[in-house]
Amino acid sequence: MKGFTISLYLLALNMRLSSAVPRPQYPDGAELYFLEDNPEGSSVVSISIGRDGKLSQPHHTATGGKGFGIQGSNGELISAGLHSQDALVVDGPWLLTLNSGSNTVSLFQIPEHDPARPVLTGKPISTGGEYPNTVALSARHRLACVVNSGAIPGLQCYSISKTGSLEPLGKLKPLQVNEPTPPPGAPGTVSDIVFNPSQTAIFITVKGDGSNNNTTPGYIYAFPLINGVPSDKPVISRPPQLHADFALTFISDRRAAIADTSFGAALLDISSDFKVSVSRTIEVIGQKATCWIKYVPEYDVVFLGDGGVSNITALDARSGDIKYVVPFLAEAGGSFDFAFLGNFLYTRRGNSAVSVIDLQDSNKKGDQQLPKIVELYNTSSLGAAANFNGMAIFSY
Repeated sequence: MKGFTISLYLLALNMRLSSAVPRPQYPDGAELYFLEDNPEGSSVVSISIGRDGKLSQPHHTATGGKGFGIQGSNGELISAGLHSQDALVVDGPWLLTLNSGSNTVSLFQIPEHDPARPVLTGKPISTGGEYPNTVALSARHRLACVVNSGAIPGLQCYSISKTGSLEPLGKLKPLQVNEPTPPPGAPGTVSDIVFNPSQTAIFITVKGDGSNNNTTPGYIYAFPLINGVPSDKPVISRPPQLHADFALTFISDRRAAIADTSFGAALLDISSDFKVSVSRTIEVIGQKATCWIKYVPEYDVVFLGDGGVSNITALDARSGDIKYVVPFLAEAGGSFDFAFLGNFLYTRRGNSAVSVIDLQDSNKKGDQQLPKIVELYNTSSLGAAANFNGMAIFSY
């Protein structure tokens, strides 16, 4: 009987230990995408993901539009910069992206037999405003949305027809943005557009305008969905703690995390009527431009990317405490946008690379076990890093 009891104890212990570590789900195949918002002609960059998480076989697909170009010192056109997260998104068989210089949005269907070559479903369609810089997509509601952040700002949504064409849903919904086209910098611009997990509302973040020594609050808009269509009456929140609110990631319908370039990040509470308040601010020491953020539920961790610092900061999603920092050499450049698959975290790097981090494997750094960097995939041959925006994955 004693041996039987010990066996039961060991079995239970093994089950607890097994459940403590996420079991990665490896698809048969996967493709990583980001946007090259190029003034000479934009494209979707696709890169195949192997079962080891590593990247190979890049490919370009034209979006049918172009990025916004400004004259460089040598007369060449250079990107004006989008100052946003989610310039390209994937949901179901659809991929949605934008063309900041053409004021259009492009919808693609991803062929399962050849996901490296998404197919444009029709001609790019007007965004109803100027300087689009972030998009959202719901296959459940067959709904696509884009936000404009220039001289004609606002939210424009579309229904996705059975043939894959985009049909505008009403007029442009205005936002509190007071910027020219293109915006001269990040302050005052739109940052992100994201559905909450239940897809009962769509949220938009707008940075403070940088006034009063960068202490003027920004805006968080919540547009409730009525029969799958965003309402004309948004719920507007201006938490006083948020001054340069950038990218948004949801932990649940009632909790979210947001990056703020003035101090690091904050945890948010969201009421049943979509009002937003700050429950905790998290100061990231040494941060320069904490803009990009990603919640990974498999590990219950929120990752922060800094455009001016190479390291990636990981937060405990429940407490907001900093769990660890993934160190990169300064030569890798900052971190821009995230995507996650299986147990691999992908990040675009400022110096023409995509980093691949294995969250289940680790290296010992001092007295800590830190996720292992398994690859820095060179993207210099694919275009200028300054033109790259957004990041999403399609698995099959």
